[in-house]
Amino acid sequence: MGYRAWIACSIAALIVAACGDDDRAPATDSGTAMDAREATDGSGASDVSLDDAAPSDAPRVDAVACPMGDLDGDGHASIACGGDDCDDEDATRFGHNAEICDPEGTDDDCDPGTLGPDEDFDGHYALGCCNRGADGELDCGDDCYDLNGDAHPAQTEFFESERGDGSFDYDCDETIQEQYPSLGGCIVLSARCSTFYEGWRYSPVPDCGGGGSFLSTCISGGEGCILDYRSQGCR
Repeated sequence: MGYRAWIACSIAALIVAACGDDDRAPATDSGTAMDAREATDGSGASDVSLDDAAPSDAPRVDAVACPMGDLDGDGHASIACGGDDCDDEDATRFGHNAEICDPEGTDDDCDPGTLGPDEDFDGHYALGCCNRGADGELDCGDDCYDLNGDAHPAQTEFFESERGDGSFDYDCDETIQEQYPSLGGCIVLSARCSTFYEGWRYSPVPDCGGGGSFLSTCISGGEGCILDYRSQGCR
């Protein structure tokens, strides 16, 4: 081979070496490859735990706070576990249970506002029906007779018959107030009513539910003293 031919072959060999094989896989960083191998086992499943993968501020459900959710077996989960049971160690206390009247203040239905049954539906709970408020103090009913809807502390009317237990104390103040407590008077002089005040014509004043002649008015120049029959109302 001549000198020139040897030079040409040498240059061609250098060009081929410089170009190389474009199909070869790119080199990978040895540290990255090792991390990938350590993150998977032989089956390809990841060894990284969920706790390690989750961010540190991710919310968690505290399984210790609600181990069962209904400890007393009354079918109602505790309020702490999202239910309506205010005492999950007492199966007789849970939301929407029937409230029982008691002076101790046991909250059977987990609603401090209901003190017991309202038998006469007047919006007032019976005396002796209690619940304890947030301050621990007893809150008790004020209805002195819970079998008559007309008997309650807000009553302002008078009644001519007893409320059902022999008493006329309709406003629950432990006293009896008569509607017409006084005797009346009427004097007519020269066909004119010189003196008149409304009241019972004769003594004594009738008791609650009783009745009699009642001086109701006086008409001068006419009928004079007017009597009518009235019954004694009380509360």
